[in-house]
Amino acid sequence: ADILAFLSRYGDSRLGDRLMTHWLENLARRKQWTLYARHYDPALAPGTTPACHGAWAQLQTATSEGERAKAVAAATTLWLAPRSQPKACDPLFEALIDGGHLTPSLAWDRFMLALEAQRLALARYLLRFLDPPRLALGEALLARTSWAARARTLIALETAAPAAGARADALTFALRRWAGQDREGAEAALGAWRDQLPSSSQASVRMALL
Repeated sequence: ADILAFLSRYGDSRLGDRLMTHWLENLARRKQWTLYARHYDPALAPGTTPACHGAWAQLQTATSEGERAKAVAAATTLWLAPRSQPKACDPLFEALIDGGHLTPSLAWDRFMLALEAQRLALARYLLRFLDPPRLALGEALLARTSWAARARTLIALETAAPAAGARADALTFALRRWAGQDREGAEAALGAWRDQLPSSSQASVRMALL
């Protein structure tokens, strides 16, 4: 009660921010999720760890499908990061996995974010969440060959309609990297394969060719 009274009076101060952060950390250690859910404010306690605790608290205290859906959405946003998240997020992410909320499409989105950020260890970890069509694409992108060879492997892969967008993502990424190694080769490949890519992807590759 004393802490809440202090925060009510000095919550907008630097001291109030620090006290809020430490208090929330203490609530999380003691697993007092009802209090955490009631008082967590990302503006007063910024950072990934408090956010993961906040989403976990929401999930633990949800009393309706709407509240649960909101918690799952917050957790999914935190999971879709281009780098590994703090250990504090593990229970939250395990709940997403156990609840079947991490679809192959979401896993592919994070896989591509990890590749863009050059987080190859995370990208390899994410392969386990991909369905067979996307898994083949992911393994092709992570192959230890030239980008020209990887692009040719992607072109040769037959991809079913649900994963067609992923194939375009993969081929665009490979062509952009190929352009950094061999501009003329990548430009010729783009000309030959342009019917395999939407116009936005073609524009992205052309930017890499400049």
